[in-house]
Amino acid sequence: MIKPATPQQNGHIEAYHSILESAVCQRFEFKSLQEFKQVMIRWKKFYNFERIHGGLHYKYPRKFLESIGVKIDPNW
Repeated sequence: MIKPATPQQNGHIEAYHSILESAVCQRFEFKSLQEFKQVMIRWKKFYNFERIHGGLHYKYPRKFLESIGVKIDPNW
């Protein structure tokens, strides 16, 4: 647990929220909850598998996971 209003104690999630805000929240205007859910599903797949990540030596997360032997469900 972290203290409320102390983002410096959870830098990873704060960075994720910043990326999510700039990549999704500031670029889209949603007309329905269903549209929002569809965009978030696409974003989650992109973020977790396709986005080049500096912490992974600028590799795609999918390629990195595969290189260490993690099997990824193609339907995910």
